[in-house]
Amino acid sequence: MKRLDAKEFDALRDKCSTATQDVLDFLRTAAQHAGAELEEPSFEVRGVGITYWSRGKRFCRFDPKPQAGHVWALVPGAARASLEGAGIVSKREDGPWVTIKNMRGAVRLVPAILEAYDQAERDSRRVPKA
Repeated sequence: MKRLDAKEFDALRDKCSTATQDVLDFLRTAAQHAGAELEEPSFEVRGVGITYWSRGKRFCRFDPKPQAGHVWALVPGAARASLEGAGIVSKREDGPWVTIKNMRGAVRLVPAILEAYDQAERDSRRVPKA
């Protein structure tokens, strides 16, 4: 899969409204401070977003949508009920994705991001049975 670089992602971010940029920046800050074992985020062309990893496990991804005025967030393993408090949850097979339209929704998503990080940490520490 071809990857964007940080400059291309920043150019996409710059196309967003100020409110959407604020939501994206807040979500990125939450992910960057989720824990001590963070890897460099990756910028992926498919969906055009930024993905955060811990010990080889993806724990969240954010896709800015400049024309729609929101950020799509993917938080693997998050309870649908916790995502519904943050925004509209899609039924996509590669989800659940949630539409984050404002800072209130972004704030409500933080517990799910932290739980996904913690789960990635737990999963990476499990020793496979021989």
